[in-house]
Amino acid sequence: KEEAGKEAGRSSIKTSSLFKHNPDIPEIHRPVVDQVKEKIFTSDSFSDLDLHPHLKQTIPALLSGRDAVVRSQTGSGKTLSYAVPLVQSLQSVQPKVSRSDGPLAVVLVPTRELALQTFHTFQKLLKPFTWIVPGVLMGGEKRKSEKARLRKGINILVSTPGRLVDHIKHTLSIAFSAVRWLILDEADRTLDLGFEKDLTVILNSLNTTGPSRQNVLLSATLSHGVTRLADVCLNAPVNIHVSGPASSDLTTATTVTSDPGPASQSESFAVPEALKQFVVVVPSKIRLVCLAAFILDKCQFSQNNKLIVFVSSCEVVEFLHSLFTSVLSGPSANRRPPLSFLRLHGNMKQEERSEVFQQFSVSASGVLLCTVSVTVVFLQYTPPTAAAEYVHRVGRTARIGGRGSSLLFLTPAETAFITELANHNISLSEMKLLDILSSLMMDDTYKGRGKYHSDDDGEGEGDDNGDDDDGDDDDDGDGDDDDDDGVDEDDDDDGEGEDDEDDDDDDDDDDDDGGDDDDDDGVGEDDDDDDDGGGDGDDNGEGEGDDDDDGDD
Repeated sequence: KEEAGKEAGRSSIKTSSLFKHNPDIPEIHRPVVDQVKEKIFTSDSFSDLDLHPHLKQTIPALLSGRDAVVRSQTGSGKTLSYAVPLVQSLQSVQPKVSRSDGPLAVVLVPTRELALQTFHTFQKLLKPFTWIVPGVLMGGEKRKSEKARLRKGINILVSTPGRLVDHIKHTLSIAFSAVRWLILDEADRTLDLGFEKDLTVILNSLNTTGPSRQNVLLSATLSHGVTRLADVCLNAPVNIHVSGPASSDLTTATTVTSDPGPASQSESFAVPEALKQFVVVVPSKIRLVCLAAFILDKCQFSQNNKLIVFVSSCEVVEFLHSLFTSVLSGPSANRRPPLSFLRLHGNMKQEERSEVFQQFSVSASGVLLCTVSVTVVFLQYTPPTAAAEYVHRVGRTARIGGRGSSLLFLTPAETAFITELANHNISLSEMKLLDILSSLMMDDTYKGRGKYHSDDDGEGEGDDNGDDDDGDDDDDGDGDDDDDDGVDEDDDDDGEGEDDEDDDDDDDDDDDDGGDDDDDDGVGEDDDDDDDGGGDGDDNGEGEGDDDDDGDD
């Protein structure tokens, strides 16, 4: 009976057809219209584009397949000058490039931050060409993850020299048999950071196998080392030197064999035209106060300014960051937003460095305290040791036609460096110390009150002992340390914590950020102070917990 009831229930369900009882479809009368056509590609020719003279000369030369030595000011767009021809060359290859082809181009850069920046540039250029795969290798990242990416395939390989040498020695899956391009970006900086031996290993590995390749060397300065490197790795290169309007004829090859002389003696350096360069002479004992005043003026009392402060060591970065975060980041009496302070140096883990680098890049304002010369205002709290280093530092601002300013702090004993820069055709405008210090009086939050402004002798803030305010240490009038150079020999008031020694080459702190932690291989995994030297507490001594470093595949 139950089954009969179910059958009766099913028979009572009515179903309709999709093709019955539909409305009539009317005829469509289509009016004639002129369809709007959007132009995707510009009709402008290459010569019509408003490019830097450096780009106008370099791109055609590299598209012709020639080796080249490119010398141009920092911040003129050197990355695009080789990235555009490289991408154009690889996307036109038939049959199409695939990631299984392995590295077709190797781009060597001196620092991790520049490696990331270059990698991101290639990512943007390769969006229309999804079959070309870029990749980056650098110290501080896990080698195991990098090996996995190499096994999958990378066509454009961006790397720091130390990490690439490490993979050449320990990763069997890396091969250079198909490499068509070799790019040496910031070659002078790479050599200055001590990567000459690593470059030799890389060049020997590239020369062992593979077809003939196109080589490009880019540098802001042309030193003896750069000239020797060009002679070794380039074949009849075009010499492109741009310090003004484009004028070189690229139809004739120019072999780099001339002796340019030491970069520190007579070579003329070019800096961006939109860069305003200033210098201020500051006695040692008030350098820290002057720095605080300048930060307030440019970042607290002005809107949307980004300031980079370059110092000589990691310890000074930590000291200044701790001090300014506690003193200058508080609420302002005029309800201005608090200052944002970031730090960047070689003792930080790579994850932190990358995060700080990205955070400062996207922020509208803020202060970056760093040992890495990474951008609107650039302040050199510790002066460079050579004119070439000065050019590299100030090149972090006024990039690719943008505006920017740089300020160099010098003690009275260091003023001869201004003449040294003038010998290289670099002119600086003087900024008065009192103009900077006046910023301290613009906000009640930072004004001294009470006893500091209640002295009755009218000789300065709390200066009740009648001493001379000449900027020296002779407070008791006995003549000791009463020199006019303003150097505070024993009183470490300048905030450096090192008895006022301008130690520009802190060997244990990776100040250059190119060698990753100042070991000979430049890899940079041994920053965790574990006893086995592995870097992440692993007992196999391989660094990063990489347990497959025994031949790998």
